[in-house]
Order: sequence, then C-alpha cells, then structure tokens
Amino acid sequence: EIENEEFKILYNQRVSGALKRERLYEDNMFKAYALLWEQCAKAMQNKIMARSDYETKVYTDPIALLKAIKEHSLNYQETRYEMAIIANAYRQVFHTRQ
Repeated sequence: EIENEEFKILYNQRVSGALKRERLYEDNMFKAYALLWEQCAKAMQNKIMARSDYETKVYTDPIALLKAIKEHSLNYQETRYEMAIIANAYRQVFHTRQ
C-alpha cells in the first residue's frame, strides 16, 4: 500500500510536469508566431493573409507561417503555372550580378 501511494505521488508529479511543459510549448508557439508576424513587412502580411489556406493552416502556426514567408519571398503565386515559377527562379539566379 505504501508503494501504491509512492506511485501515485510520482505519477501526479509527472503529469503536472507534462502539463507545465505543454503550456510552455503553447505559449512559445504563440510568441514565435507573433515575433515572425511583426518582423514581416505590411505588404508580406497582406500577401499571407490573402492566401487561401491562411485561416486553416497558417494562422497561429509559426512553422506554416515560415513556409508561407518562404514561398512569397521567392515570388511564389498560387495561380501561376509551376514550370513558369521554376523558370523564373532559374532566370533570376543566372542574371544576378555583384
């Protein structure tokens, strides 16, 4: 019976620790999203908000926000032909100057 009480105490400590880590994780995800969003220019914010998946995927998800920023910073448009996007990327690389 004493061992059972010890296991209950240990279990409760582990659960409370896990809950604290989960809350910290959620807080940090929110802070990371806010930091990334504030660092974006207003034009980039408008482009990201205009995305079709903004409400479902990008909103409050910093990893999805980073992916969206990468896509828009590389001149990605959802309605463009995929090969045209690739061709423009190659053209920009070959025409860069120092």
